[in-house]
Amino acid sequence: MLETSYMGPEFGPGPVASIYIFDHEVMRLDCLGGDRGHFHVNMTQSLFRPNGENARFYFPEGTVEEHIECAAFQLRRNLDYARSQNYRRRVRSVELDRSRIEVVSRQMREELRRLHRQMEEG
Repeated sequence: MLETSYMGPEFGPGPVASIYIFDHEVMRLDCLGGDRGHFHVNMTQSLFRPNGENARFYFPEGTVEEHIECAAFQLRRNLDYARSQNYRRRVRSVELDRSRIEVVSRQMREELRRLHRQMEEG
């Protein structure tokens, strides 16, 4: 399942997307522009890190639009890895359909672009 929203100025601003398998967030992609854009793998389990920090992988510095493209690439390239690293056996056991990942990646890209245009237009 794909869920999108817009993160406010306290963290972004910028569009974000979460990918869920069985109601468990396995990837979150934060397209914030500048040097703030990043993604998370298995967000819930990263909250249990010893120092309480959230693990994040940063996108190259760029615009929100560039981060949206990077997010689409990361989804296509790393969703299966995120799934395989989840501590829930049920999530790990899911076989992902590559063609479906391509479709979700395109849907996410278009929805994040729409959210970004909407927020820029005010």
